[in-house]
Amino acid sequence: MLRIEVRFPLGVYHALSNARFGEPEWPPSPVRLIGALLAAAHEAPGADTDAARALLERLCAAPPPVIVAPQLTAVGETRAGDERAGTEVVVALRGASRWAPRNHSDSEVKTNGLSPRNLARERTEVHKGGVAIGDRPVEICWPDLDLHHDDHRLLDALLAELTFLGTSRSPVIARADDEDADAEARDRWEPGVGRGDAAVRVPNPGLLRAFDQRHEARRSTGKKPIAAGEHVPSVAMGNVIPYVLRSHRLAVEEGEPLDPRQWGEMLVLELDPGPETAPERSAERARLAAGKPPQHSQLRPKAAAGFLLARAFREALLGAYAAIGTGGEAPPVLRGHGDEAHAAIVPLPFVGTIVKRSERKENGQKIEQEHRIPADGIVRGIAVLLPHEDRVPDVAAQAEQVKQGLLRFVAGERRWVDVPNAGRVFLRLPNPNRPLLQTLRDARYRRASRVWETVLPVVHAHRRTSTGPRGLFRQVAADCRHVGLPEPLAVEVLEHAPLGGAPDRLWPDRLVPPDWRGPLNGPRSHLRITFERPIVGPVILGRARHFGVGLCLPNLRESEPAADAIAVTGELPA
Repeated sequence: MLRIEVRFPLGVYHALSNARFGEPEWPPSPVRLIGALLAAAHEAPGADTDAARALLERLCAAPPPVIVAPQLTAVGETRAGDERAGTEVVVALRGASRWAPRNHSDSEVKTNGLSPRNLARERTEVHKGGVAIGDRPVEICWPDLDLHHDDHRLLDALLAELTFLGTSRSPVIARADDEDADAEARDRWEPGVGRGDAAVRVPNPGLLRAFDQRHEARRSTGKKPIAAGEHVPSVAMGNVIPYVLRSHRLAVEEGEPLDPRQWGEMLVLELDPGPETAPERSAERARLAAGKPPQHSQLRPKAAAGFLLARAFREALLGAYAAIGTGGEAPPVLRGHGDEAHAAIVPLPFVGTIVKRSERKENGQKIEQEHRIPADGIVRGIAVLLPHEDRVPDVAAQAEQVKQGLLRFVAGERRWVDVPNAGRVFLRLPNPNRPLLQTLRDARYRRASRVWETVLPVVHAHRRTSTGPRGLFRQVAADCRHVGLPEPLAVEVLEHAPLGGAPDRLWPDRLVPPDWRGPLNGPRSHLRITFERPIVGPVILGRARHFGVGLCLPNLRESEPAADAIAVTGELPA
C-alpha cells in the first residue's frame, strides 16, 4: 500500500481539464503527480536519477490509483465547506479568459508577410481556472503497491523537492506513507468502467517515455530561428479512464434522488380569464357599457409566447416598487441579471395529454375505451421562482418583499401585462375557495424523476465546440452543469415537442423587441434527458431559463425513443 498526501498551502489547485475546455481539472490527475516527481528527480541536487526513474516506472505500471478528494461544485451552487449527503465539497473557480494572438510560423512569414492588421485576427482563447480546496488534503493511493524501505526513502526525498502541482500558482506540500485509505469514505474516487463522474488521466507504462519525448520536442524548438513561432505537437499522456465518486455510486444503488438546490419557493399568479359567475358577468357588462376598459385578459397566450409574457411581467412587477435608492425598491432577487443568483419568471402552460375514458357496448358486453387528447398549450399562470437559500442566504427576507410586490400588483388599478405584438393579459391571486389547477401546482415541477422533457426549447448557453453526437452531448452537459445538475446519462434531441400542446418553436424573433433578444441568441432544441439517478425539480436549462424558456417536466412513465429523435449517449473523450 502506498499513499501520497498532497496539501495546497494557498488553498487553491490551479489546473485546467484536458477533457473539458476552459474548466478546472478535478480530481487532480495522477499523471501530474508523476510529472512533478520526474522533474524533481532530474533537478534535485545529488539525486539518483536512474533509481528515481525506476521507482516512477513502478508507479506507472501499477493499476490506476484510488483518489480521495472532496466533491466538486460550481460557484453559486453551494458554499465551500457545506456537507451534501455527508460529503464535503470544494468550489470550482474560473478566472476571466483572454485572447492571445497566435504566433506565426517561419513559412507563413516568408510566404505572406506580416501585416499589422492581421496580427490579432487569429487568436487563441486562454483560460485560467482552479479549485478552492482550502486546507483539505488530497490523497492518491496505490492499494496493491508495496515499496521497499529504500524506495520509501527515495520517494520521501523526491516529495521534499516537489514545488507545485498543476501550474506554478499552486505550490504543494506532499508526504508519503503506507497507511490504508478509508474504504468507506464517501469522497473516495475509484476507477470504474463505462460512464463515470469524471474522466481522469492515469499513468501507464509508457508515461515516462512520453514525458521524455515532450521534453525533447520543447528543447528542439529552441534551436530554431523563431522559437516562439513553432507549435509543439501534443503528446498523449497516460490513459483517460472513468472515475466514480463513492457517494454517487451509493446514491445510485440506493435510488436516492439528487436535489441540485437551485430553486426555492414558487409564488404563483393565475391568468384572469374574466368573470366566472352571473353577478360578475353582469358587473362586467355594466363596466363595458359605461365605456370603461375591461378588467380581464384580452387574449390567452400560447406557450410559444411565454418568453414575451415573462419579460413583460417582470417589467410590470418592477413597476410595483419605488425607484432604486428610495427605500422601497425591488429586492435584489428581482433586479438581478446574468449569472447572478436571482428569481426566474416562469410562464406555466397547460401541456401534456388528457386521458378520457368511455364505455361502449359490443355484443352485449361493456368495453372501456381510452382517449388521449393533447392539451391546448395555453398559459394558465406565471410563477416567480426564487433561488434556493444555498445560493441567496437571505432569500427568506427578500421573499416577503416579493410577496408584497405581487399583492400591490394584483390589487392595483394597473394589474395587467402588455405583451408586445399580442395584447393585454390580466393576472390575479389563485382563488382559495377552489382547487388550484394542476398546471399551477408546485409539486408538478418538483417530482423526482430520472427522465425530464422540455416544455419550451432550450436555448443552449454555448455553441458546440465540435460537430456530431459528442459535441451535441457536451453542449447539453454544459447546460446541466451550469445549473448544478450532473452530466446526463443520455440525451435525445427531438424534432418536435415531446409534450402535447407544447410548441415546436418559440415565438418568431422578429416579433420580440430588439433589446429583449439577448437571452434568445443561441442554438435551440427540444430534449428528453435521462440522468443516472432521480433529479428533484424544478429543472430549467439554457440561457433564457430566467424567463421560463427551457422549462422541463418530469417523465414518470417509460417512454420509447421518438422516431425523430437523435439519441446521444455520454462517453468519455478519447
